[in-house]
Amino acid sequence: MEDIQSQRGTIEPKIAAVTIDVNLLRAELRKVMDKVTTAESHINGLQEVAKRLENQVEPDTPLDEEKDPRKNNKNGAT
Repeated sequence: MEDIQSQRGTIEPKIAAVTIDVNLLRAELRKVMDKVTTAESHINGLQEVAKRLENQVEPDTPLDEEKDPRKNNKNGAT
């Protein structure tokens, strides 16, 4: 019985130290998750901006160079 009591005296501080380490890791994980959430929010905002910009540009509209056939002529004839 005394052997169990002496082991308990050495094990309990180790358990307490592990508990502290786990709590510190949880706190760090919360910080990282907050940063991930913030990053996701920024990504979603940027995606919305990109969609709005895509809607403003007409994809079938030729560029200025394409409008002028002389600028696209590869053989030099005008």
